[in-house]
Amino acid sequence: MFNKIYSKIKEYLTWFITLIIILIILILYKIKLPYTIYMPGGTTNVSNNIQIVDESINTGTYNSLYVLTHDANVLTYLIAKIRKNWDLEKNSDISLSGDEDYEDMHKRDQLLLKYSNIVAIKIAYQKANKKFEVLNNNLYVIGSDIDIKIGEKILSIDSVDVNNLEEIRNIVNSKEVGEKVEIETLYDNKTIKRSVEVKIKDDIKIVGIYVINIPDILIEPNIKINDESNQGGSSGGLIRALTIYDKLTDIDLSKGRKIVGTGTIEEDGSVGEISGLKHKMLGISEEKYDVFFIPYDNKEEADEINEKYGLNLKYVPVKTFDEAVQYLLNVNN
Repeated sequence: MFNKIYSKIKEYLTWFITLIIILIILILYKIKLPYTIYMPGGTTNVSNNIQIVDESINTGTYNSLYVLTHDANVLTYLIAKIRKNWDLEKNSDISLSGDEDYEDMHKRDQLLLKYSNIVAIKIAYQKANKKFEVLNNNLYVIGSDIDIKIGEKILSIDSVDVNNLEEIRNIVNSKEVGEKVEIETLYDNKTIKRSVEVKIKDDIKIVGIYVINIPDILIEPNIKINDESNQGGSSGGLIRALTIYDKLTDIDLSKGRKIVGTGTIEEDGSVGEISGLKHKMLGISEEKYDVFFIPYDNKEEADEINEKYGLNLKYVPVKTFDEAVQYLLNVNN
């Protein structure tokens, strides 16, 4: 009799303890912390995500590197403390301005991706002698110290339509410190007006917003870029520009190779430095590839990561888009 009672109590107790553990895990998962977790990522086949009317056939593929990120909760924070390849960064240390959270930073990364796509298209189309024309500019907020959200589109300042960053600077510089300007923005199809005080920072007059220009363009032939919702940032600019250029020209740059890489692409065709190289290199360490491009400015960092983690990765540092093209043309892997 006693054994039966004990067995029942033990069974109920086991279920009760299991339930408590599940509840504790759920609570720990729900409690958000002001950190972002960075983890080794992998590669995305950019060639499959870009379609151009009457594009040339590529025998190889272009692949961009990515880093896995996650907003931290108590549970993932504790796991990150144990996992040696997971890094924790305070949101305040990696935010551009103000009191940003993980969602704010993701919105900015989405805008930076759109900007990077435009620059990649511009470089590729101009190098391939295809039509590229800017129709009009669109100024978006990518960081704010005031009550303006990331993603708001700047329409006017003091009732003056603004089309570029220089026009914004000129209006702000014409004001006295402490004077207010009226900023009109568009967000979720709603027009918003705010009065913002002109301040001084590092001897420069500011209104507390960071702005990026993502223009509407006219191009021939037409292009479609299918970005996934979890993608963001500008570090895939070089690979996207190479992908587009290869699809526009009769030259098969890829030559059947798997080409991977990271690096921003700038308006003048230069390849810019990127962050998160450690997790990108760790993420690709088990993959096979033929060519791995990195920005020249990241070479020293790449060498240190390669040695520290014993990765034995081979990579090609480049300073410009033209340099990457010439490497693909002249080197057979």
